[in-house]
Amino acid sequence: MTIGNREDKATKVKVREQVIINQVLQFLALKGCYAWRNNTGAMKIGHRFVRFGHKGIADIIGIIPKTGQFLAIECKTKTGKTTQFQEDFLKAIRDRGGLALVVRDVSEIENIF
Repeated sequence: MTIGNREDKATKVKVREQVIINQVLQFLALKGCYAWRNNTGAMKIGHRFVRFGHKGIADIIGIIPKTGQFLAIECKTKTGKTTQFQEDFLKAIRDRGGLALVVRDVSEIENIF
């Protein structure tokens, strides 16, 4: 029973973050921002373990219209926490002149546009 509850809880958290991701992507599209969901992960193919994507990369990657500035958005629930890999990625983008944010609600990005 405990294992089932853990899986249910994890699924609920994932769904809520996915809702935030979808809302942010819709908002960015309305503002003319070229942005996409960036998936990462790993899987076993035959006898090989294959990782795809850059560890810690933001959930959403895009380009801000008019300025051409690189955009990276990590979406989290109100209680969600970023990993060190995610923090490092966001810092690397900021250090190079990009805009990198952790967003918990779509209203947090409205002032950017």
